[in-house]
Amino acid sequence: MLPKLKQIKGNLDQEINLFEPGQKLVGIDIGSDLIKIAVLKEAPIGTRLISLACVEIPLPAAEETPEDVKKRINSAFKKAISQLTTKIKKVNTIIITPSLNIKNLSLPSMPAEELKESVRWEMEQNITYPIDTATVDFLVSGETIRSGAKNLELEVVAAQSEEINQFIQRYTRNKLIVSSINIPAFCLWNTFQKSNQWKEDDTIALVDIGAASTKISIFTKNILRFTREIFFGGKSLTQTLQKDHNLSYEEAENLKLRYGLSEASAYYSTIADTLKQLSGQMDRSFGYYKAQFHIERIDRLVIYGGTAKLINLDKFLTEELGIYAEIGLPLNGLLFNQKAFENIDDFSAFFAIAIGAALNSGNAKRINLLPADLRKDKSLGIKKTLCKIIPVILIFALFFIYGRLIDTEKTLTRDKVAKEEIISNWKEQQDFERKLKFLKSLPDNQETWIKIFRGISEIIPEGVWLNSITMEEKNKKIVLKGAGQTNILVLELVRKLESLPYFSSVMLESVEEKADLKNNTAITIYFKITVGKK
Repeated sequence: MLPKLKQIKGNLDQEINLFEPGQKLVGIDIGSDLIKIAVLKEAPIGTRLISLACVEIPLPAAEETPEDVKKRINSAFKKAISQLTTKIKKVNTIIITPSLNIKNLSLPSMPAEELKESVRWEMEQNITYPIDTATVDFLVSGETIRSGAKNLELEVVAAQSEEINQFIQRYTRNKLIVSSINIPAFCLWNTFQKSNQWKEDDTIALVDIGAASTKISIFTKNILRFTREIFFGGKSLTQTLQKDHNLSYEEAENLKLRYGLSEASAYYSTIADTLKQLSGQMDRSFGYYKAQFHIERIDRLVIYGGTAKLINLDKFLTEELGIYAEIGLPLNGLLFNQKAFENIDDFSAFFAIAIGAALNSGNAKRINLLPADLRKDKSLGIKKTLCKIIPVILIFALFFIYGRLIDTEKTLTRDKVAKEEIISNWKEQQDFERKLKFLKSLPDNQETWIKIFRGISEIIPEGVWLNSITMEEKNKKIVLKGAGQTNILVLELVRKLESLPYFSSVMLESVEEKADLKNNTAITIYFKITVGKK
């Protein structure tokens, strides 16, 4: 049984998410056993992890219709969405479908529209279904010079549009908008390149060992060159333990995670012998790749997926394959509050693909198998119509308002001076009475105010300055206005104000970024803070 992912949403996290600029990115990975969701934010200081969700898909019934399958997955999907600590609408996801085809092409350099047509023509020779029924997308991965002419190196992906449309329905049923559909291999690479350093010429094998299968993706010089799916996963180990040691499935799963490949364990030989089936198939895949592409070695082997948590798995594969194996760390390169995710280490291996699906900056590989008709903004037609109608309405409204203003102006001009004089006298009287009342109360509270102002002056962080302090004695409030060099410094001031014993509440009412006119690269954060006096 999968333990529950524990997330705590602190006040500081809420303030950062609210005031920090940046785009929210959602990645979803629906596997055979688990649904994983990762919510990120591309902030100015880096990519921030906002929330995670991980939910088991219930086991199928003995007899199950296609509609029952949909209901079973959808129930788990709703539960995963409810686990998140933030609302989501637009999502990025991945697709695994029988019609999926990945191909490396090298084509002469040409205009974009011609390149699209050439890619479709080339893919027509490599797929088993009509090209008119396919959705095709590609990445330009590099350029080469052949016979004096420039060629483009392309990574091309195709799948049947009908299968994609059926896949999208599970998202529309939950009122989500799919922004992009990527493939697992590219998502793993996005996560790897975000959390690791590597040499440009390295050949890197990314291996995702899931519950039901193992997916191998080999990249050379940042280009996907080989993929293979091996139908062996974490379940294979559990089922072998269950059978050989006469255990229940849950007992076998717990023992697998508890002992893994610890040589002192009574279950070591069972797990090791079973894993050798996987390592043997991996070795044959690597041998084929090296022979096909005339390379001497695989430089690195990085393991992701739930089975990556198996104790000593990296050591075992290193010895079996003769390749340095390491456990992938999907959360490396992300900013997050460790205390907000109490048991994140138990879950991090699951989220490699979901995080990679969400990432869209830097060198991220992003193809989009969303059919062309679904990529169009359906509101675009409405916007164009409104753009034509609104100017006409505004013109008529302006003429009407102008006529009314002419009539009103004459009336206002006659008594304008008298009204301004009355208002001025009233404001002066109100201001005088307010100041007089405050001065009368000052002797009683003088010592308290001195302590308050001294406390404020001592906690102001370096890089933050106050422009004004306004006291509202009637409401027992103090309004602080000022500026700071960064959002983080402003939030630090808020936290320190909360720590003073004189205030019952501290509220950050407004934050505004303004560029320094003398220095185009400098940004100043202007703020307004209201504190309630006890």
